[in-house]
Amino acid sequence: MSLSIVRTEIKTALENITGLQVYDYVPDTVEKLPVAILDTTGVNYENGFARSSVVYSFRLLLLTGDRIAKNAYDSLDGYVSRSGSTSIYAALTSGSIGDTTPFVRRAENIGAINYRGRTFIGAEFVIDANDSN
Repeated sequence: MSLSIVRTEIKTALENITGLQVYDYVPDTVEKLPVAILDTTGVNYENGFARSSVVYSFRLLLLTGDRIAKNAYDSLDGYVSRSGSTSIYAALTSGSIGDTTPFVRRAENIGAINYRGRTFIGAEFVIDANDSN
């Protein structure tokens, strides 16, 4: 499976979260919040005895609101939770994403995040997608 297909499938899975704007590229500006921005960080080629696989690595930047908005902090809780209707983890791990197996490794940098000269409330997720075809 190609990188572009994996990226599109992750985007589609995240779009199931109601109200979340999702980009599978890094835009110059964001118009609507909350927003998730998917950026590819690497490709790892793994070769085993029986078969080979490719692991695509991503960083997902989540921005929930302006830094002074309390509701941005409140909604952030749902996105970083392991379960729930707005959970990034649940959206990516509760079902299959094509032929890949996604792993949400961690959420980090939770709180104030600078993006394109503005400060937002959000988090960064580290995601790997294993394609063993």
